Amino acid sequence: LCCFLSCKLTKPYIKFPICLCFINSKEGSGKGTFGSFLEKLFCCGENSYISFNSLDSFANGFNAIQAREMWICLEEISARRGGLKAFNGLLKDKIASNKLLCEVKGKERVQVPWYASIIIFSNEFNVLSVTKNDRRLVCFKSDSSKANQKDYFVAIHRELSDLGVMRAAYDYFLGYDTSEFNYREIPQSDMKDSLVNLCAPNAVKFHKWFMCQYGGRVSYDVSESDIYASYRTYVENYGMQTTSNRHTVIAQLELHCEIKRTEEGIHFTDVERRSHI
Repeated sequence: LCCFLSCKLTKPYIKFPICLCFINSKEGSGKGTFGSFLEKLFCCGENSYISFNSLDSFANGFNAIQAREMWICLEEISARRGGLKAFNGLLKDKIASNKLLCEVKGKERVQVPWYASIIIFSNEFNVLSVTKNDRRLVCFKSDSSKANQKDYFVAIHRELSDLGVMRAAYDYFLGYDTSEFNYREIPQSDMKDSLVNLCAPNAVKFHKWFMCQYGGRVSYDVSESDIYASYRTYVENYGMQTTSNRHTVIAQLELHCEIKRTEEGIHFTDVERRSHI
């Protein structure tokens, strides 16, 4: 996080396709205070930090206000109605794109350079769609030990209003060593791993369940009819409302899991078990 902030401060013209996610945290744990810190640290222009508490406002076509920002914060994201999952394509584009198609009312649209980074704040968990090989989202866990402690946050905001303290913070990040920073090396996060498992396609979830039924071996050869029979059992056990046909199940397994067709049926490989051997 410190490396990312330092690079953002010293080289604002370079946009890293990374989104900072502070999710599944207790109310009053300081997410908004961290946003205030960024706003004051980067207060070098008319608007360096802007927050949206409505996804519709964030996705609005009239987006001229976003063109000048260094940070765009999405606050109070809720899991209701799918959260950011409904805006998955837009979010990926906003995270990675270094150009913005800027539209002002009454004027022609123009493409402008864009260097804003996205931050997501939410007290809920299932607000994002995350894949196993995701390379954009960095998830953080907020420390709730000081949540809603008035004296603690009053002291922090007093320091945020102190020019000397913020000058020291500015100098700290300005001189922070980022020589070994590689934004492509996303830090491992238990929270992100849990979210990946939650968002996994049904085929992946079935594959993990299917592997547990055998147990012990690294690979298996199973006929398609046996696979589909196991899938029907899985659907019944977990109360899934829709049941895919046999061809769809096999196609989804081929797409998401490490399997291949053989003369004896389908050859499965338990990747997780193999990695531990």
